[in-house]
Amino acid sequence: MPDTHFRIIRTLLASTIILVVLGVIVSGCSMTPAVQPEEKMAYFEDPQQAVDSIRTMLSANAWAELSRYYDLTGTDIKRKSLISGDFFVREKRPEVSHPAGFWRYKQPFSPQFSYLAQHPLADDIVEVTVHIEIDEGGGMVQRGMDSFQLRKSTNGYQLLPKKIQVPPSASEIPVSMSSSSEMLPDLKK
Repeated sequence: MPDTHFRIIRTLLASTIILVVLGVIVSGCSMTPAVQPEEKMAYFEDPQQAVDSIRTMLSANAWAELSRYYDLTGTDIKRKSLISGDFFVREKRPEVSHPAGFWRYKQPFSPQFSYLAQHPLADDIVEVTVHIEIDEGGGMVQRGMDSFQLRKSTNGYQLLPKKIQVPPSASEIPVSMSSSSEMLPDLKK
């Protein structure tokens, strides 16, 4: 009799385990951890594709996915802060802010912005410029720009947090000149 009870309990337990596993598979849930290990890091093919992909992830609040594209080497930034979204967005509106809500995005840029240009800062660092144009009507267009950096490796491109970005050398900083000599001081004096 005790053998019969043991077999029944063992059969019920095995059936329960099989049902749980099947339920997980059917519902599409994964038994893998939500935080991806370092070897599961993701890379962009090129800077322009990076902008398009980042815009999509930011708009969808896909923080865990976006966090996989960050190179956090040499920083004290925890991937947990990226996955939670705290790294990317702020909740409190600053006193002075644009009504379109650009202020909400801390990293890497607001999803309303589009790819404009790229230029190398170092052998493995590319600065990407994004922009937006807002037609205010009556011929008035408001323009805005932002930038972020990508590190290039053999696997592709990864985002660098703005806190640790490589500053351009003085010779790489674009200088804008006015055609009016009244506006520029005479530096030869």
